[in-house]
Amino acid sequence: MLTNKRLSFFVLIALLFAFAVSPATAATVYDWNVTSATINGSGTLTLGDEVATGVFKINDVTGTFSDTANDINGVVTDPFLSNGGTQTSPDGLYFFDNIAYTTPGLTFSNSGGLLFLVNGGASFANGAEVNIAGNGVGGYQLWESMIASPYLPGSGSGYAVEFSASAPEPGTLLMFGGGIALVGLSKCRRNARKQ
Repeated sequence: MLTNKRLSFFVLIALLFAFAVSPATAATVYDWNVTSATINGSGTLTLGDEVATGVFKINDVTGTFSDTANDINGVVTDPFLSNGGTQTSPDGLYFFDNIAYTTPGLTFSNSGGLLFLVNGGASFANGAEVNIAGNGVGGYQLWESMIASPYLPGSGSGYAVEFSASAPEPGTLLMFGGGIALVGLSKCRRNARKQ
């Protein structure tokens, strides 16, 4: 049987746990999805350090990607960490910054964007280097390079794609900790009534 002091301690620990993993300190993970007539990709983006208000470095990219028109299909591999500035892609064709803007929703700049490899990159069968960036007017463009063609679609113009991202419920652990605290408090009240 727990005493009131022990229950109070248990409730305090539960609340501290809830606030320790609250959205203020936890990494923000977005589900992402990109589509066009022949392109499908989905997975998760994990945001890291905030470099300015609402501007975050991308720490990780996971998922799958395919382009049936160009025989690209596989797992997203080797996401490139942001250093906070514009970088040149490994094949030298694209600029990227792997910076995400979270206001009003998750977006990328039109001078940088998100870069990741599919199946190890452009040097491998069914692999590619993929860059997704804003098009400057509220939409997105996607570029690919692959072993059969060093630059797709060419002519400096990317594929128009729809990009969407949705954040998971960041308060889930906070609600879980709060629930534990409420159970503990109700036990304290029951024990106080019994005495």
